Amino acid sequence: MRLKARARLGEELQQTKKAKKAVLTPEEQMRLDQIRHLPFGTWFEFALNQQGEKVRRRLSWFPPSPATCCS
Repeated sequence: MRLKARARLGEELQQTKKAKKAVLTPEEQMRLDQIRHLPFGTWFEFALNQQGEKVRRRLSWFPPSPATCCS
């Protein structure tokens, strides 16, 4: 019984993840759909600051099942 009373590692994250479901605007949903269809290894460019410095990063992971992430 004592073991069941203890919190398990990551358990609180799962509960808050289920509780928080973001409502996306139509434009955000369109962008999400666009990102979902990008091929593995796609390069992205991010603006770092107001001075215009940019950094390039590559898509190196995506969830095995899009339904378990981002919907």
